[in-house]
Amino acid sequence: MNTFDHRVVDGFIRTMERNSVGLATQSNAFDKLKSILLDAHRLGLFKENPILGVQAPVYDPKRAVIPSPEQLRTLRVAGDDTFTLLIDVMSGCGLRNAEAACVNLNNIVADDVYRVTEQVNQTTKQYDRLKHRRPGEYRDVPLPARVKETVEWYADKYGTVDGYLLRHPHDSGRA
Repeated sequence: MNTFDHRVVDGFIRTMERNSVGLATQSNAFDKLKSILLDAHRLGLFKENPILGVQAPVYDPKRAVIPSPEQLRTLRVAGDDTFTLLIDVMSGCGLRNAEAACVNLNNIVADDVYRVTEQVNQTTKQYDRLKHRRPGEYRDVPLPARVKETVEWYADKYGTVDGYLLRHPHDSGRA
């Protein structure tokens, strides 16, 4: 513990930079490390604050760009039917990419409500619980009539697997 100082923390940050770790991840890692080290300092494990003098990574996310209705119309016809489905559920229901990939006909719980219950896990590529939610938790989102029509049209045209509309890229028999 006596050899741990601001140079070690600074080296940790520089290593993340060299390894092309994203700024958001760097910032989150630094915040966690900082809270641990400050607690250790308060408990007396470090005589000097090991964070003092360290340049923290700065994550400044760019402002989100929301497509206009004209841009959405252009996007809807720019790709295939799957792309149209994704554009509609993402723009109409506010779903994230991983949630939209799990679109399920059975999650239409009312004429104007879609229940988001899961998402595709980026690491395992399998269906998983929603991030920041306990198993079994969900959220209900508004379901515009246009989006419901698109979901039902897609299901009628391509069918479903256990209610899921999108197919596995290497095995069309799997969701």
